[in-house]
Order: sequence, then C-alpha cells, then structure tokens
Amino acid sequence: MDTLFDEGPGSNLRAEKRAAIARADVIIGVDVTTQNEFTVYGMPALEETVRIGKEVALRTLRVALDEQNGELEKLVAIVRAVKRGQDYLAE
Repeated sequence: MDTLFDEGPGSNLRAEKRAAIARADVIIGVDVTTQNEFTVYGMPALEETVRIGKEVALRTLRVALDEQNGELEKLVAIVRAVKRGQDYLAE
C-alpha cells in the first residue's frame, strides 16, 4: 500500500501499481487483520453482472491494507485520483 504514495527509489513500482489501478474494472480493499472486504471501485460493473445473470470477465484488483492505520481512506483517495471516481461508501 505504501508504494502507491512513495516518491523514493521505488517510484517505478508506484507507477506500476497506479497503472494496475487504472486497468482494473473492480478494486477491492482487503483488511489484513480482519479479512473484511471493501468494494472501492466497480460496483456498477458487479451489479450489472448480477442483473444479467452471467459471468463476465472483470479485471479485479485486490489490495491488502490495514484499515486501522487509515489505509482504506488512502486507497479510496488514490482510486479517486486515478479513476476519477470511486464507489466506496463508509459505513
């Protein structure tokens, strides 16, 4: 998660991860402690798949994060910046 924001020597890795976010149809955050999952992006695509009742190939990115350390909010922010939107609704 930290490499998404890191400006240091791993900047190429950061760029690769941002590119993966840009390519993803669905982005899910997974808390490393609780294993809770949060749909951050792609809810309309998932709902459409359920509506039509057929499997649809969606590029899905799962991001391990620590929700207690604010990483979910960081992921939402980076997805908003890269994708120009997000679907996460805080409970």
